[in-house]
Amino acid sequence: MIMNKQLFYFVFPQSGETITKEMNPLAVKDAAVKYLKTQNEVRGDICIIKDSRENVIAMGYVSDSMKVSFFTEDETVNDIKPIGVIEEGGER
Repeated sequence: MIMNKQLFYFVFPQSGETITKEMNPLAVKDAAVKYLKTQNEVRGDICIIKDSRENVIAMGYVSDSMKVSFFTEDETVNDIKPIGVIEEGGER
């Protein structure tokens, strides 16, 4: 199955920065985890993910212990779990 790339916005409210990327929808969660874990000191610990219509599809948060959690109101989003915690060793 081939997924078409779609436009996504990664919004960091604490730094006021927005990253716009065209990517496979299945890669969005991994990209958000990478941004939050490696760049939270400059971008902040919250990332709001929007689709190409600028609808919020999820919010990611990284804690002080580097655990990333995702939250979404839309249960139809399959590729981003409604609430999940990503640990260093993978998913739980």
